[in-house]
Amino acid sequence: MKTIAIANHKGGVGKSGAAVCLAGALRERGLRVLVVDLDQQATATEWLGLRSPGELPDDEPYGSALCQAVSHAWPLADLVRTSPVELDVVPCGSGFASFDRCVSGQLAAERLLARSMSQLPEEWDLVLLDCPPSLGLVTVNALVASDYLLIPVEPKSASRTPILTILRLAQDVQAQLNENLELLGIVVSRMQPRLQHRQVESWLRELFGVDVLDGVIRESTHVGESHAFQRPVNQYMPASIGAVDFREVGAELLSRIAAAQEEGRREVRIYAS
Repeated sequence: MKTIAIANHKGGVGKSGAAVCLAGALRERGLRVLVVDLDQQATATEWLGLRSPGELPDDEPYGSALCQAVSHAWPLADLVRTSPVELDVVPCGSGFASFDRCVSGQLAAERLLARSMSQLPEEWDLVLLDCPPSLGLVTVNALVASDYLLIPVEPKSASRTPILTILRLAQDVQAQLNENLELLGIVVSRMQPRLQHRQVESWLRELFGVDVLDGVIRESTHVGESHAFQRPVNQYMPASIGAVDFREVGAELLSRIAAAQEEGRREVRIYAS
C-alpha cells in the first residue's frame, strides 16, 4: 500500500479534483483506492456524495470525528466510508478546523496521522490524501504519512513561489521526519489552450525538468459537472477530455511509482539537475 499526498498551499489548483478523479481512473484500472479528505472545506467528501451540496457544514459529523481520531492517533479505518459511487473515503468537514488547537502541545504532533494510518489494513493499493490549501500542521502530517508527493499546478502565472515553498517543506520533512518521502511529480492542471498557459507550462518544464509529468489535465467543463453530479469524471462522462486526461496521468503515476521502487529513494529536488 502506497500513500500519495496531493498538496499545494495555493488554493484553486485542482487538488480535490485530482484526488477524486484520479481515484476514479485508478479504480477503473482495477486498483483499490482510498481517498482521505484532510481539507475542512470537504470538497472531496462532497464530490464523492457523502455530503449534499446544500448541506450546512455544521450539519455533518465527519470533521469532528476525523479530528478526534487523528489527534488521539486512533485507527483511521474506523472512519472509512464507501461512497455512493463505490469509492472508499475518509470524509472530512468543518470540524477538522480545530485540529491544530486539539494537538497543541502534544509531543510529535506532526506524526499523529502517520500513526493513525499505520493501523490501516492492507486492503488498498493506493491511499490519496487530499491536503488543505496551506502548509500548516495538517499538511506536514500528510507528508510525514506519505510515500509520495504530487503537486498540482495551475498555469495561470509564472510565479514559482508556491511550488518552491511546498518543495522546501517536502525537503525538510524528508530530511527530518520521513526519509521515505519522494516527489512523485508536478502535474499541470486546469490547462487551457492559451498562450500564457503554454508559456508557463514550458517554463515549468525548463525549470523542474523530469519532475513535471508528461501528462496534463486540461480545463474541462465535464470535470466541474462531475462534481455537481457527485462522481469522478470517468464515471460521469467516460469519453470526455477530463476522463481521458486523468486516465493518462493515473497511468503515468503508476509508472513512476514502479520506477521509484526499482531505483530506490530520490531526494526531493527544487531544480532539475
